Amino acid sequence: MTSSLEKLTHINSTLRSLLQACSIVSLEIIRRNLSSSEQSDFDYLASRFHQPADGLPGELLDKATPLIRSFIYPDFLRGWYEATPNFGSPLISEIIEWVEFRNKVLAHGVTDQGDIRDWTPKAETLLKKALSIFSNSLPVYTEGSAELVLPNHFENLRISTPLVYNSKAVVISKITSKKGIWKLLGQQLCWENAAEFLVDLPRENVFSEQGFAKAGKFNCSTVICNGSPHTLFQNIPSRQTSIFEGRSKELEKLKAWINEPEESKSCLIYGDGGYGKTTLALEFLNQILDGRIELNAPPEIISYYTAKMTKWTDQGIVHFRGISGAMGDGIRELIYCLQDVLGKDWYKVEGTALIDKVQQQLKEQGYKRDDVLLVLDNTETLTSSTSDNEELEEFFNQVVRKIGRVIVTSRRRELLNATPIQVARLSDFESTALMRRLAKEYGAKPILQAGDNTLRKAGTQLMQKPLLIDALVRYIARTAVGIDEALTSILRKTNDQLLEFLYEDAWLRMTQGQRTVFLVLVAITCPADEFSIGHACQEVGIPHDEFILSLDETYFANQTKQGSTYELEIVELAKRFFSQKLAKLTSTDREEIMNYAAEVDRYAREREAIDREYKKDRVAEAFKGPYAKAAKIASEKGKISEAKEFYELAIQDDPLNSALHDRFAWFLLNKAHKLELAFIASAKAVELNDKNADALLTHGIILYHKNDIENGDKFISKANREGKSESVCLLRMGIGRYHYSKSINNRDAAIKIIEESIDLFDRSRHKLNSADKYYAKNSRDLQKYIALSQQLLHDIKMTKGILLSEVIKVTDLGGFDRA
Repeated sequence: MTSSLEKLTHINSTLRSLLQACSIVSLEIIRRNLSSSEQSDFDYLASRFHQPADGLPGELLDKATPLIRSFIYPDFLRGWYEATPNFGSPLISEIIEWVEFRNKVLAHGVTDQGDIRDWTPKAETLLKKALSIFSNSLPVYTEGSAELVLPNHFENLRISTPLVYNSKAVVISKITSKKGIWKLLGQQLCWENAAEFLVDLPRENVFSEQGFAKAGKFNCSTVICNGSPHTLFQNIPSRQTSIFEGRSKELEKLKAWINEPEESKSCLIYGDGGYGKTTLALEFLNQILDGRIELNAPPEIISYYTAKMTKWTDQGIVHFRGISGAMGDGIRELIYCLQDVLGKDWYKVEGTALIDKVQQQLKEQGYKRDDVLLVLDNTETLTSSTSDNEELEEFFNQVVRKIGRVIVTSRRRELLNATPIQVARLSDFESTALMRRLAKEYGAKPILQAGDNTLRKAGTQLMQKPLLIDALVRYIARTAVGIDEALTSILRKTNDQLLEFLYEDAWLRMTQGQRTVFLVLVAITCPADEFSIGHACQEVGIPHDEFILSLDETYFANQTKQGSTYELEIVELAKRFFSQKLAKLTSTDREEIMNYAAEVDRYAREREAIDREYKKDRVAEAFKGPYAKAAKIASEKGKISEAKEFYELAIQDDPLNSALHDRFAWFLLNKAHKLELAFIASAKAVELNDKNADALLTHGIILYHKNDIENGDKFISKANREGKSESVCLLRMGIGRYHYSKSINNRDAAIKIIEESIDLFDRSRHKLNSADKYYAKNSRDLQKYIALSQQLLHDIKMTKGILLSEVIKVTDLGGFDRA
C-alpha cells in the first residue's frame, strides 16, 4: 500500500471483518449451547445483521462475553473488559472509540491529514490487540473441507455461518429472508479485488432465531383397525394403576365419541378430585394402544399434555402469563411428532397466531382435523376467574375448529361445546370389586374376609371414591385393624387431614434414606424425573429401586410413566408436609439436604447442556427439508419403500448434506436391510464431511457388518477423536467382534476374538457417564452383550473339535443389528 490513507482504509475493513466474525461466533456458541431464556436478549441483536452497522459487533460481544464466561468458557475474550499487561486499557473502550471515529469522520465527516496521521498507527495497534484477545475464540479454517472449527474449549464446535468465501475472510453487507429463503450478501476481504458474493443460508441459521435439534418426544405405535395394522404417533403416559375397576359406562361413552367424529369434536371428562378422571383418560388411551378398543378411523397423532401454569428451565421455575401462554406448550407439543426441532419462531407466537401456525404445519404434512387427537389433562389449574374461563373456552373452540379433536379433563363442568362425561362415584358393585382386588394386592385380610354387605356399607361411607377406598385398604393392610375402626379413623378427618395422617404414617415406615430423598426432591428446582431422582438416590446413597418402592406405599406424588421414563409431581399438601419436616431438622442436617439438592440441580443443568449438544448432531442437520421430514415420518411408520423414495428425493434436494446421507445409511442398514446400499450411503456421508462423528461411527458399524474389523476400528476410532464418547466407541468395537466371531470356523481364533470383545465391553463399562443422554441405552446394551459374549465363550470352550460354523448357524440375520 502506497499511502497511509490506503493502509487506514484496509485496516478499518479488516477490523470490521474481525469484529463481525467474532460476534457471529459468539452468537453461534450461545444459540447452540444455552437455553431459550438465556438467548432471548440476542434475538434483536441477531436480527440487526440484516443491515449490520459497525457498532453492532461490539454491542453483541458486550452482552455475550459475561454469558459465555459464566456457562461455557471462563477465559472467553480476556481483555475485553479488563486491562491487560500487554495492551493496557480494555478492548471494549478502544472499540467504542474506533466506532465513534468511523461514524463521525470516515462515514459522515471530512477526513484530514491529521486524522490519517493519528489513526493509522492507532488502528493498527487496535487490530493487533483485537487479534490477540480474539485468538483463542476464533475458528480454524480448513482449506480442503472449507470447515470452520472452534478450539477444544468450545468442544470443536463447527461454525455454520460462511465467514470465509473462496479462502478469504468476508465482510457481511446484508442478510435477507424472503418466503423462508435466507441469503447472505457480502464482500471478500481483499485489497486487490473485494468481490461481492451471495450465498444461501440454511433455514435454521444463527440469524433466523431457529433452534437446533431436540430429542423426539413421540413414539410410533401400531394398532389394529378393521383387521389391518394402522400406525400412529403418540406420547401417551402409562396407566396410573394396574387395578382398574368399573367405569364401563364412561369407557363406552368415550368409545362412542371417538368413533363419531362428525357428531362432536371435543369431549369433557369432569368430576370432583379423587374420582379418577386422569386414570379413566389414561386407561382409555392405553386400551387404544393395546388394541382393545375397535376404532372406525384411528387418529394419526395422539398428543397428551398435563396443563400447568409453570415450567422449569435452567433458570428455575417460570410462571406463564395468561391462558394462551400456559396452553401454548400443549399446542406446541403436537409439532414434536413432525420435527425434532422447534425453532424460536414457535415461541414468538401465542394464542390464535400459534394455533394458525400449528394448523398450517399439520396441513403441509397432509394431516386433517380428524387425524389429530389432543388430550389436555387438569385444565382446572389454569383458571381462577370468569375472564379466565371465557379465555379458556375460546382457546379450546379455536383448537377444535383448526387443529383437531380434543379430550379435556377438569374438576369443573367447563363451559365448552363438548360431549360431557361425568366421573362420579362408583356403583356399589364396582366399589366392592375394587376393594377386594386392592385387598388381595395389599394383603388386607379383614376386607378379604368381609361379606359384600359390609363392603358395600364401607363403600357408601367413603362415597364410592376410589382415592378413599384405596386409602382404607392400605390403612387396614398396614395396621391390621378392623374395617369399622379404620373407617372411624378415616372419616373423622377432612381430605387434607386424611392425607396428612397417611403421610405421617408412611413417613414413619420409610427408611432414613427414602425420607432424605423426598426432602431433597422438595428442595430441588429441576423437574423430578428418573434422572434427577436417580442422581438424588446416588447422592444420598440408596438404590433407586428402593426409593421407587416407597412411592407405592404413599400418596406423596403423582407418577406419570412414559415407556421406560417417568416424572413425579409431588402434591401440594405433601410439599407442605416435607417443608415442615425440613424446617425441624438441625442446621447441619438441613444444610446437608440443601447441598444434595444443589448437586441434583447442577446435574440437571449438565444434562440440559448435553441435550443441547444433541441439537448439533445428525438428526437436526439431516431432517431440515420437507422430503427429509417426510422420510423420517414414513420410516417411523414402517413404510419402508415410501421412506426410501423420500430419502432419495431429499438427497436430490440437498446432495451435500453429510448428516442426511448418514441417516439414509442408517435407514438402509437397520430398516431396509440393504447392506451394500447402506455402505455406499455411509461412504458418501464421510466423503462429504470426514469430521462428522456420527457418519464415521455409522460407517464403522457397516464395515463390521461386512466383517471388516480392521477398517471398522479405524472409522470408530476416528469417530472417537471427532467427539463420540470413548464408551460408545468401545461398545461398538466389542459388538462388532462378537458378531464377527460367529462367522469364524477356527475355534482358537474365535475364542481370541470373543475375549477381545469382552475386554472392550469391560473398558466401555468403566467409561460410562451417567449424565450422558444415551446412558440408559448404552448400559442396557453393555449388559446384554457381556452376557451374550460370556455365554458364547462358554459354549465354544465346551464344544471341542467341532467347527464353530456347525455350533452356530448364521445364514440370514433377518435384519438383526450386528453392531
